[in-house]
Amino acid sequence: MADVQNLANLVQRLETAVQKLEGSSYAPSSSSSGSTTTTVSSSPNMPSHPSLQAYDQWIANSVDQFIQNSNKIGGELAKQAELLIHAIAEQRLYVGLAARCSKPKDSKTQQELLAPTSNAMTAISSFRDANRRSKQFNHLSAVSEGIPCLGWVCIDKTPCPYIKEMKDAALFYANRVLKEFKGVDDKHVNWVKSLNQMFDDLQAYVKQHHTTGVAWNVKGEPANLKQLKEKPKKAQKPGKGGSAPAPPPPSGPAPPPPPPPAADFTPAAPVQSSENNAGKMFAEIQALKDKAGDGLKQTYKKDADGNKILVGAPPKTKGAPQPVVRKTAPKYGSATQAKKPARFELEGGKKWFVENQSDNHKIEIEATMSQTVYIFKCEKSTIQIHGKCNSITVDSCKKINVVFDNVISQLDVVNCQSVKAQVMGKVSSVQVDKCDGFDMYLSKESINAEFVTAKSSALNISVPMEVDDMDDFKEFAVPEQFKTIWNGKKFVTTMAEQ
Repeated sequence: MADVQNLANLVQRLETAVQKLEGSSYAPSSSSSGSTTTTVSSSPNMPSHPSLQAYDQWIANSVDQFIQNSNKIGGELAKQAELLIHAIAEQRLYVGLAARCSKPKDSKTQQELLAPTSNAMTAISSFRDANRRSKQFNHLSAVSEGIPCLGWVCIDKTPCPYIKEMKDAALFYANRVLKEFKGVDDKHVNWVKSLNQMFDDLQAYVKQHHTTGVAWNVKGEPANLKQLKEKPKKAQKPGKGGSAPAPPPPSGPAPPPPPPPAADFTPAAPVQSSENNAGKMFAEIQALKDKAGDGLKQTYKKDADGNKILVGAPPKTKGAPQPVVRKTAPKYGSATQAKKPARFELEGGKKWFVENQSDNHKIEIEATMSQTVYIFKCEKSTIQIHGKCNSITVDSCKKINVVFDNVISQLDVVNCQSVKAQVMGKVSSVQVDKCDGFDMYLSKESINAEFVTAKSSALNISVPMEVDDMDDFKEFAVPEQFKTIWNGKKFVTTMAEQ
């Protein structure tokens, strides 16, 4: 009953926020099973709009189910679900604004309108980074990798494929959850299903109502920040007696309906954003859109000096102010980035942590079957793992070497550059995701190891030339290009010829 009550309270927060966002009457009703259904009734101040109704339906069905499953699991996942509620409520405010107003006049206004959603998305990613030691880290990462799908509002012409791309990024961690809990705990399996369903239903919604980008109301006034924050007057509740009926509308075109207010709740202050900062994504998308001229064809000519200039652009003069260059966060390993202290320790007798090591080639671990090894943000170092451990994860490292004896589960390499790994004994599975440069040296016992790769480049697998020779290897490149053709019944994907 406690889980049901927590769920009801959580969904009620979303309903209250959306009610204040839209200025309409909200009628939540809870079933005996704890599922909450949301019904939005139109009001004189905010007429219902098909795109807004469909967005509410997505919330009531897919988001509600995902929140339920997150709260059944509890822990950090339930806290992250609250941040997800806030992000979706902020985007609903933006969708409602688009239903009333025309597109903003400039990109600066657009970024101001998107800032609340961007900040809410950043809070979700930051929450994941602040809980890297959590047992639910794969769950948190799946949500964090997928939540940039809310950035579809910045994509013109093709927002649906962008949502699918973000879903695919989340699947890397969601599949880890399935592998760990399938046949063990159905709560986690159902959680993954509801996560995928939430992404699929959002894509279906966008395909139907915003096929080529956000569908703005061309008859409305240009959207601005004041409209986003302005609170509408409270509407007279239906059924209330003692008041005169509303006067008929004046002749001529009706004025645009008043905008909704901002959300009345605020998530916990986010920590410093990670490398996958959702706010950066909005800025980068907008910069690309500005550069492309919103899809308009641009014509160039050469000036007297032979330089290529845009037709219609004002001529450059000496002493003209230079454009302001947006500062970006320094990349990992740069001199300007503050380095965290190095860490090398065994926590709770179960997990080895090797973090922020630099130019250290003397790291050795004596591992047991019940222990895992987590290597994070190391650079120009060598880590040797003796014995048989449960699993090894290499995350966000650059130019390191990993030599290990035996792994029961698998070796995971994520977000890395120029990593070399060598197994002296047995490893059955190797997963590589978002890496640029990975070399794997196999032993004779590991020739049949399974490799799963995604969004990676410059991958090579080396095997010993002779059964008893571990000094002479033959290198094989992992394919990076594929060809897909229609065979009359379905699409068939094959490796492109190297």
